[in-house]
Amino acid sequence: MSSPASLPKEIALSAERGELQKVVKWLRKGGLVDAHCPTTTRGGRPTTTMLLLAAAASGQLEMVRELLKRGASVDLPNSHGHTALMDAAYYGHLSIVLVLLRHSANPDLQDIVGGTALMLAANQEHEACVKALLRAKANTELLDKNGDTALQRAVKKGHTAVAELLRQHAAPPPPAAAAPAAPPDAGEQLAQRFLRCQVQRDAPLVERVDLIGVGVRVRVRVRVGVRARVRVRVRLGLGLVIECVDQRDEASRLIALARLEPR
Repeated sequence: MSSPASLPKEIALSAERGELQKVVKWLRKGGLVDAHCPTTTRGGRPTTTMLLLAAAASGQLEMVRELLKRGASVDLPNSHGHTALMDAAYYGHLSIVLVLLRHSANPDLQDIVGGTALMLAANQEHEACVKALLRAKANTELLDKNGDTALQRAVKKGHTAVAELLRQHAAPPPPAAAAPAAPPDAGEQLAQRFLRCQVQRDAPLVERVDLIGVGVRVRVRVRVGVRARVRVRVRLGLGLVIECVDQRDEASRLIALARLEPR
């Protein structure tokens, strides 16, 4: 006879087949809802299973509900780290994924190779399960032992729709560090200081100053008939000599070339 902590193989098979009465009868006789049963994977590797895991992997919704009602641990892993949510997601059992999430199943647990429920659903192209897990805030940035995210798994498999869905929910890249503000160039400094300068009578109105090579280009407005030569002392340790070379009318904006001279 099995010990109370051991799950008989026939009861595990009953959970897989949805034989609710047999499983409930065993539980009523003292069987533990979280008991483990030695088994093998479909690839022949030794592992363990539990009632909830077996029912979830096989799509037995009513069995899953009954086991949760009887206190089955929703995140209990088998020897490979698989949980009921992972297996339900892998096999595309959406209704069971939703029930497990409503019972606070953790979508970010990882198995022994780093796989998550989201990765497994993406890997198998179960788009509805992927959507449910994303709504449950499953982490899209977790990596498996190969360094792949759920998105990268979907891309490698060619699952275009799932990959696009995951891209829409991927964490945004961290904001780039703000570049330090560039110091104002010489032209901007000149423009900022012109109002403090003393200029000769009939000086043109300075509208803009730009740096050009070793000189400065000054945009000015002048009156008709005025030929102005202006010396401006700027608080930059330099003198700026401006000479207007042409005039047209009151609205004219003329360009005068100036050169920087030492004070």
